[in-house]
Amino acid sequence: MAREKLIRHRIPWLAEAKGETMRTRISADNERDALLKDKLLEEVAEFLGNPSIDELIDVEEVVRALRERLGPEEFDRAAADKYRECGGLYQGVVLILED
Repeated sequence: MAREKLIRHRIPWLAEAKGETMRTRISADNERDALLKDKLLEEVAEFLGNPSIDELIDVEEVVRALRERLGPEEFDRAAADKYRECGGLYQGVVLILED
């Protein structure tokens, strides 16, 4: 049985330009969220194994695609509300948990 994973839309074209062939299909709308969640796990694992700008860009691309699926305006509004309420991670505040 073939394994499937979500790829960037230009990858097949880039492969073809090198003389390579790929079997691809366009995912159905009702399966896209699951494919994006799987891709997020894949890209985060790759980033953790190789913390580089290139790997982080791949994580961000999946987050952008998920944001589009959820509704960018609603996402941005909720993100701003959460930041105003709880703050962000930029300050480096660490919670100390007692055992």
